[in-house]
Amino acid sequence: MQAWYIWIIVGIILSILEIFTSGFLVINLGIGAIIAGLVALTGAGIKAQIIVFALSSLVVFVFIRKFAVRYLNKQKPDSYTNVEALKGKTGIVTAPIGGSVKKGQVKVGGEEWSALCQDDVEVEVGERIVVTAIDGNKLIVRKEE
Repeated sequence: MQAWYIWIIVGIILSILEIFTSGFLVINLGIGAIIAGLVALTGAGIKAQIIVFALSSLVVFVFIRKFAVRYLNKQKPDSYTNVEALKGKTGIVTAPIGGSVKKGQVKVGGEEWSALCQDDVEVEVGERIVVTAIDGNKLIVRKEE
């Protein structure tokens, strides 16, 4: 099997592997391998192929990755993860909340949480609430309007 053929196959495989990874890293090596394959096609020796692979992978990484990551991240809306994702969610009070002093219980997204009311008003069982903040392991809520 000819060297250029192997470089092209490796480049395609690495480019496909990028689908299963994050960070836009593996595709840089894939592009470098494809470029090295094109150089091998011209009859260059193995040393030249490896140098071209390394340099082209580095150039692609330095110049293209920065723009690609910025473009891809720009398309994503700001989103919260973990417990921060509860902000803005609605739930139901399962144990009365005594204002901002006495903790009660709320059910949000199928999970029970300790909660305090931001408006310092009592919230009775069965009333709907909206999560406004998280303070440690308890939610800060207000009555849903």
